[in-house]
Amino acid sequence: MMDRVHKICYSDKGYEMSIQVLTLEQVCKEHAGSRTMLESSYQQGGSFIEATHESAAASKLNLSDMLRHLVKVLARPLSLDDTLSSLATVAKQAMNMDLCVILLMDQSRGNLTVHACAPDLNDQRVVIEPVEVDMVVWEHLRDAMTMGQLPMLTARERDSLSPLKNVQYETLLPLPLIVGTEYVGLMSCYSSKVQSWTDEEQLMLVTIANQAAL
Repeated sequence: MMDRVHKICYSDKGYEMSIQVLTLEQVCKEHAGSRTMLESSYQQGGSFIEATHESAAASKLNLSDMLRHLVKVLARPLSLDDTLSSLATVAKQAMNMDLCVILLMDQSRGNLTVHACAPDLNDQRVVIEPVEVDMVVWEHLRDAMTMGQLPMLTARERDSLSPLKNVQYETLLPLPLIVGTEYVGLMSCYSSKVQSWTDEEQLMLVTIANQAAL
């Protein structure tokens, strides 16, 4: 597939800049062999991540295992950045997605900014921007989560929740991180394939997001 170029006009600067539109395969390929601290530790002695990866063809999701390991991750004496990085890695592997990003609310600016990503995108040509979520969309996300379901979003709403502005994808799964009535963040997972989830899987994903928010 030939790389496409997307034109972005910066009206405040008075010039036009071209950026390359990337596929998820391109974004993740360079980091396919890299390991985060969590992946390395889990891959010793029949780990969860290795087992989940090997069994992905037979079973797309192993969410109960993911929830158990999520609890272990959150109980570790890690820094916030390390905890978020570990959470992104576990979510990516367990849900058989290509890439997972965790955004947290910047209270001073009123938007969401990226704090962790699996795989790491620091060396990529990915255009990453803060995400501003309309209150109507937040309420839509919250209402769906309250019912134990994943939100049904329009293409426009889904794209507005993506901080990766020049990355093509087939599926974006946004899981809001909510504590009480406070919106604290968003976990967005991307796949180059069309994905779907059963009612049971949706309920487990909602449970995982709620646990992660705490």
